[in-house]
Amino acid sequence: MGGFSRAFACTIIAVDLITIVYFGAHFIVTGHVLPHPDTHTQERLAELVPVESVEGAKSAVKAKKEVPLLPASVERGQQVAGLCLSCHTFDQGGKNMTGPNLWGIYGQHAAHLDGYQYSQVFMDLKADGVTWNDENLDTFLKSPRKFASGTKMSFAGLRKEQQRIDLIAYLKTLK
Repeated sequence: MGGFSRAFACTIIAVDLITIVYFGAHFIVTGHVLPHPDTHTQERLAELVPVESVEGAKSAVKAKKEVPLLPASVERGQQVAGLCLSCHTFDQGGKNMTGPNLWGIYGQHAAHLDGYQYSQVFMDLKADGVTWNDENLDTFLKSPRKFASGTKMSFAGLRKEQQRIDLIAYLKTLK
């Protein structure tokens, strides 16, 4: 076997091994072989399966993903609030830090504190009459940048619904 043939064969074997390792690991982690599921293939498969089965499967998957939530806990909410202490205070009459003091925020309009320089987006929310109620706090805490695009707040948000429920319960007590 010549030098070129040997190099070519080694290259093919190396590519095969890399492919096996990549797709094998991807399958183990994600449960499918292709990096991005092909929506056309999924639509085609959905056509081949009766609608009742697809709907039943979707509801079964959804039910499996839904974790029952515990009742709101002020104590757990206070622990979650610890994530906010680097930028906020929670004390009555507490000082503003990088972020505003959050005492009494529940039920208030956005940007309600005098003496704190809010991002323009919060001033716009205030002008629109946005109030910090359960729904708005939950949406904001889940993804601050989606709720208030342009906010200076660097916090990514709380993905776990239970944490948001507990934190809101804690904020309700600060009055």
